[in-house]
Amino acid sequence: MRRVSFNLRLWFFLTGFGVIATLASVFAVTMSNFIFEIMVDREVEVTRDFLESVVRAERLGPAVFAPAATIDNEGLMSFARHIEDLPGTLRANIYAVDRSILWSTDAALIGRRFDDNDELRAALTGKMLGEVVEADADAKTEHAALNVGDLGYFIEAYIPIRGMRNDIVAVVELYKLPVALDAALRSGRRIVWLSAAGGALVLFVTLFWIVRRAARLIEGQQLALSHMEALAALGQMAGGVAHNLRNPMAGIRSSAELIQLESPDGAGLAADIVGEVDRMERTVRQLLEFTRTEAPTPQRVDPFGLVSDNLALQRPALERDGIEVSVQDRRQRRKGVHVDPVLIGQALTSIVVNAREAMVNGGRLQVELRDVGSKLHIVYTDNGPGVTADIMHRISEPFFTTKTRGLGLGLALARRIVERFDGTLEIANAPGGGACVTIQLSVV
Repeated sequence: MRRVSFNLRLWFFLTGFGVIATLASVFAVTMSNFIFEIMVDREVEVTRDFLESVVRAERLGPAVFAPAATIDNEGLMSFARHIEDLPGTLRANIYAVDRSILWSTDAALIGRRFDDNDELRAALTGKMLGEVVEADADAKTEHAALNVGDLGYFIEAYIPIRGMRNDIVAVVELYKLPVALDAALRSGRRIVWLSAAGGALVLFVTLFWIVRRAARLIEGQQLALSHMEALAALGQMAGGVAHNLRNPMAGIRSSAELIQLESPDGAGLAADIVGEVDRMERTVRQLLEFTRTEAPTPQRVDPFGLVSDNLALQRPALERDGIEVSVQDRRQRRKGVHVDPVLIGQALTSIVVNAREAMVNGGRLQVELRDVGSKLHIVYTDNGPGVTADIMHRISEPFFTTKTRGLGLGLALARRIVERFDGTLEIANAPGGGACVTIQLSVV
């Protein structure tokens, strides 16, 4: 079956960035427009409150705003001067309740009546209206002569004026250039956009970190699954190979031993045959051990005793090869480890055998146990040739070996066993030369 490659990190980076950027932009635009509308409404409300306070302070009654009032009306002109003094005023009209203009900054409009003005009709019922008008987009002829400068827009407001008895006595139509409001809006928009961009960036980085970590876990699980599938296939093959080889090998070995007993002249060749058969048996056994999948039986074990017993079993071979061994226990806490002693013993044996084979002319093997945080480190250091940089990343891969004999399963088997107990096995070159293998296990 063909496997489809899917780069989770790349797809999330592209789609996630696009979606988050779009949502942040929509949020920023929505909030900017909302703030803009709120501030415009507030601007109109403040203007209304100011004008009504003038009416109350100067005690301007309905007679001041009567349809028959003229510009000679002192109260009306006082009220008009307050309107003219409002900052940013482009044009202002004061309507009587019969929709005629009592006063205007455009003298030509005074006395005219506007019956078809829907905004004026609504304002006379007590409804305050305010809208933002874009100068370039507006089509009303009454706005043509307004000079909005570089701002590009203005506020058109219809403000009902209530008298002393809270009844509508007039309506003020005001065209206002909101310079101070525009500065505040620009600052508000800048804060909204920076906040949206910052929030989007933090959200994207956080989610990308989570996705990146999840992708690594998925890739690790896929790799482990592929490895398990390969091991399952290898286990079936190894079982078949062992079954088909062991019986013939046993017959060959028995025949060679018989030759040794009955024919002294061929004893040397027979001994070679026995040795090669034993080597083949060890290879088959190692292959079977690597493909074992049965559950381990962990128990609390003293790591120093485990290391010492393992070295004692291999001491004859080490001494025969001229290798000096030393063990140092530098632990501050004498705690045990929760492992299967048989399996861990196999891992330690593989490490020692690998070091022994690396020191072809003899040498020194140092074993050290030490505490590092909450972990136990078992460090094997030899003074052999070490590991070259070009094979360092492959040294513990299954079936990789630089030797003329062997399957290349020693260190791979050791790593697999250690990882079954949530430990790690690391291989590096020692500072003084040679190789250094470090097993890390949790203490109990």
